[in-house]
Amino acid sequence: MSTYLSVLRLLAEGTSPERIAVELDRREDAIRGMLETMRRRNHVHRVDCEDSACAACPMADACGPMDSPVQYIVSANGWELIDSSTANR
Repeated sequence: MSTYLSVLRLLAEGTSPERIAVELDRREDAIRGMLETMRRRNHVHRVDCEDSACAACPMADACGPMDSPVQYIVSANGWELIDSSTANR
């Protein structure tokens, strides 16, 4: 499986970018760069979090105090990519 798909799948499971870097033995900045590439390809959406926005955020329960103010969620196109790669196994 490609690193790209591994990152996308881990993100879909709710894994933070910091934890993805640890699990895949990659530098965190490399993972964040890949996430930005995924964003440009419309495989993920970037969510800029601010303390005041947490109350209205549907992902607020998933965030912890150590999480970055920038989070990513898998888009519909990203889910299609995950599903198609799973079907090809």
